[in-house]
Amino acid sequence: MTRPVAAADLLAGLERLAGLAPEQRASELAAIERQTPEHAKQLRRILAQMPAAERWFDEIETSIGRGLAAELDSAWAPGRQIGPYRLERLLGTGGMGAVFLARKADGELKRPVALKLVPPGLCNAQALARFRSERDLLASLSHPHIAPLLDAGIDQAGQPWFAMEYIEGHDLLAWCRQQAPAIEQRVRLFQDLVAAVRFAHRNLVVHGDLKPANVRVDDAGRLRLLDFGIARLLDELAREAGSNEGVPAFTPGYAAPELHSGARASVASDVYALGVMLREIVALPVAQSDRLPRRELDSIIARATSDDPAERYENARQLGEELERWLTLQPVEAHGAGGMYRFSKRLRRHPWASSSIAVAIAAVLVFGLHGRFQAQRIAEQRDSARQLAAFMEQVFLGVDPENARDGALSARMLLDRGLAGLSANPASVVS
Repeated sequence: MTRPVAAADLLAGLERLAGLAPEQRASELAAIERQTPEHAKQLRRILAQMPAAERWFDEIETSIGRGLAAELDSAWAPGRQIGPYRLERLLGTGGMGAVFLARKADGELKRPVALKLVPPGLCNAQALARFRSERDLLASLSHPHIAPLLDAGIDQAGQPWFAMEYIEGHDLLAWCRQQAPAIEQRVRLFQDLVAAVRFAHRNLVVHGDLKPANVRVDDAGRLRLLDFGIARLLDELAREAGSNEGVPAFTPGYAAPELHSGARASVASDVYALGVMLREIVALPVAQSDRLPRRELDSIIARATSDDPAERYENARQLGEELERWLTLQPVEAHGAGGMYRFSKRLRRHPWASSSIAVAIAAVLVFGLHGRFQAQRIAEQRDSARQLAAFMEQVFLGVDPENARDGALSARMLLDRGLAGLSANPASVVS
């Protein structure tokens, strides 16, 4: 029975072999095989897998290094000064850095800011000019539902930073879970987010990392979008610096398929992320029933999150207009364009008018039936009158001197002759 090789022996053997040249490694393995064949077999298996393992570890280290570079500083971050700001506490971390609560170090501005730090190696000397021009563009985005970029820079140690307005509140998903509003209310709030993205797209700025964590709703129910354009900027700067290999500047669960394939963030990828967020917030439990049709909303979400960018809404404006049609009971383009569908939407949109129309139609039907019944009664009365007139005509023909040859006629004889005349000439009744 083969005795299993101890883990310590394998580790020692790997450390010894890893530092040898290929020829020396092969010779050493042959010597080990002569003494303990099973030991050599396991070493060869591990060595064969080492290139793939090294690549995997390199990617993990790079990813962790970027995401946790600032987080690892959180233990000593309070009191550290970055640019004109002094860090107070860590707010959160992501794939491209960490965010701290900070205040102006000179004490002149008491209001806190959210200070985003990114790894210093992200920007080389060539990318610094691009960084400065782009930060001015991002700072110019002024919209009620976009948290403004207050300042940005690179400190003496080469640490890039972004100072944004600090928003108290909850992220979008947490707010929906806590408040459990109706689907209609969630979509109306979501329209504020769509409006913010639409405004930025009009100014040729793509967000690049839309996700619930970047959307804050304060205690008053006001929505604010964070980090606008920063992810896209960092991704492009890293590409130019050649330092972002294997490190995505997006959140995988909200990223469009083309981003996973290496494409750059675009209007289409922002629309996809909006669709994913919309799907998530409408899937959460609600505290009350909704009056609006859910299937149509599902059709909107399906179109926004299509794998093919060409099949999505072209931009945030189109998505917002489609959602507005759903909210106002207009026909939704993503759901269909049939005549019956549009007619049913019109009935739902104008219930009182539809009720009036239904009453009017019922009244027309009732009057129509009444008129038909009356016409039938009139026709019957007309036929009865004609029959009586024909009978009387036959009776009076009986008293005509030319017809009365046998003298006096009794009333009984006149009636009998009238009936005989009607029987002999029935066409005269209806003439």
